[in-house]
Amino acid sequence: MILEKRLMVFLAILLILPILLLTIVTNKTGKMEQDKVLTNTLEAGLKVVRGEMLERKNGMRRVCNYFADSTLTQQAVVQNNRAYLTSRLAGLKRYFEYVDYVVVVDALNRPLAKLSDDMCYDSNNKLGRLVARAMSKRQVAFSEESFPLQDLFMPHSLDYDKFVVKKKHTTQENSSLETNALTSLAVIPIYQGQDHNETIGAIIVCDVFNNDRGFPSYVSTYSNDAVVLASMDGVRVAANFATENGENLLGTKIAKIEVHRNTQALSPQYFSILKIHDMEYKVLNEEILDSCRKPVGLIGVGLPMRNYYTWTAASDYFIFFALGLYGLLLLAGWLYIKQHIAGPFAILSNKVRSYEEEHRAGEQVITNSCFEAEALEQGFARCITKIAVLEKEKEKYSKKYKEEFNRQTYLTNELRYLNGNLERQVEERTQYLGAVIEELQQANAVKTRFLANLSHELRTPLNIVMSSAEVLQDEIFGKLNVKQKNYAQGIYSSGSHLLSLINNLLSLSKLEFGKQTLQLTDFCLQDVIEEVIRNVRKFDPTKKLSITAAFTAGNILLIGDQQKLRQIIYNLMSNAVKFTPAGGKIEIKTNREGEMLRIVVEDNGAGIAQEDLSKVFQEFGQGKQGIATSYDGTGLGLPLVKRLVELQGGTVYLESEEGKGCKVTVFLPLNAREFLNKQQEKE
Repeated sequence: MILEKRLMVFLAILLILPILLLTIVTNKTGKMEQDKVLTNTLEAGLKVVRGEMLERKNGMRRVCNYFADSTLTQQAVVQNNRAYLTSRLAGLKRYFEYVDYVVVVDALNRPLAKLSDDMCYDSNNKLGRLVARAMSKRQVAFSEESFPLQDLFMPHSLDYDKFVVKKKHTTQENSSLETNALTSLAVIPIYQGQDHNETIGAIIVCDVFNNDRGFPSYVSTYSNDAVVLASMDGVRVAANFATENGENLLGTKIAKIEVHRNTQALSPQYFSILKIHDMEYKVLNEEILDSCRKPVGLIGVGLPMRNYYTWTAASDYFIFFALGLYGLLLLAGWLYIKQHIAGPFAILSNKVRSYEEEHRAGEQVITNSCFEAEALEQGFARCITKIAVLEKEKEKYSKKYKEEFNRQTYLTNELRYLNGNLERQVEERTQYLGAVIEELQQANAVKTRFLANLSHELRTPLNIVMSSAEVLQDEIFGKLNVKQKNYAQGIYSSGSHLLSLINNLLSLSKLEFGKQTLQLTDFCLQDVIEEVIRNVRKFDPTKKLSITAAFTAGNILLIGDQQKLRQIIYNLMSNAVKFTPAGGKIEIKTNREGEMLRIVVEDNGAGIAQEDLSKVFQEFGQGKQGIATSYDGTGLGLPLVKRLVELQGGTVYLESEEGKGCKVTVFLPLNAREFLNKQQEKE
């Protein structure tokens, strides 16, 4: 039987392997050629798209040059004739329908005329700095750029909402908005006279790609089934694809991309796969670079893969058909051999082998010998002898089995009795623990109500005391001498300290009782920090502390709990003020790190000893201070900061060296709503 099996395997390999190898090699070669054809077609389409973008920019440049070279325009700019300039801009819009943003500025980079009242212009933002550079260098700015929509249009205006792209996720609740704009920009300086001796202003023209279906629509001239896509920040902001029911690709994320080596391309190129219903598109993307040669987005062209891989699919079907046919032939041959030759010996030998293995026969009956009949006869003889021995052992083990069964029955009954007693003990203990938990909950509720009532009763007189002290400091009712001012300042500082202690106690109590919830809103980080700095400056003006703020990432917009963030920053800044000596320095810095916000509060005050660092985040846990101050710590500020940060999905770290100051770093998600939703989905 072993010989027949080996023969069947050899015949199978001999018949199938050459055909299989030939089919695989042919299929691989055909697929490589089709990949090359598809890649060349996509590269050609991408050149067409780039050519259309260049043509648009050249059109804007020609018209803007005509506008800037006009003597009437130059006179209107010099005379600040806004009405004339506005009428000229309206005519410009009629000439170029794809122009979305037009502003004229004077020599001091101040706006003179706008295409629409909803348009914004600020000389201090990215667009303003680019315009200033173009006017100072007396050069035309001609590039693709990325700007926040709020830098171009008034927030929530018709023009602003027109270009906001809604990001698409798995559910509607998880959707968010793309508020950056991908634009094609032209800045043309306006000169005085024909000799261009003096720059008197500039005209700024932008073509916004967001939600622009007209921009990629020209690709139909290149290929009817092609898709053209523009994306930024990993989200598609323009696409020529739309179904009859209104579905489109706007706001969808870009799939995983791979690098495409094209030495002739002006910027790096990438491949990605796009799925639209049941059809897969291969997309060739090229980076869009701004005036600083930094990538601000991608422009891509996609074609359906099924139009280029038809032969490969057919060859795959042929492989499966051939393998199936040869498999059936081999199966038929194997069944015939098994039934008429190896069948009888296989049945008998398997039964004998199974019996001897079960009873641990000393020798193996079936061997690789060709005399299988003789081996089978010997096996039967050994089996008969073994059966007689087993019959005697059967009676012996049968008696032992009965004894063991009786013993197991007794142990089972004993175990049931013990389990019954254990269940009763567990039930009694559970009832006792439930009563204790209920008493603790009632006590916690009484504590919370007490703290709430106490804070209400104390806040009102404290606010009156602080307001009165502030009025005295401002000398509203008359001049004060130095001693009187110091007393008024002491009253205000002590009241602020008590009010902070009351607020911290109440916040910690709510956190422990689970009553602290997040009120998520959109707000500006810079406004919150500036408000806190104004408040802490009043603590002790006599110290003459240097309190500064550095916003590395600019004016950051957050989605989070504004009140809790204000409390976090207030506690960190008030701690720094308390333990920083006169003439000291306090600095707060902010920057982005991916999807997280990094806030650092650093001072050069007393610092904390290394052995006390582990205590500062514990309630009422205080380390020794290197310099005595007029303020006493409560041990609640940093623990409350830690709880509030973790409530919003963030982390907090503290670094300090005694005598050299402290550095507290807080990481919070830029979008707390999206971050917390993702955490809930993982759980």
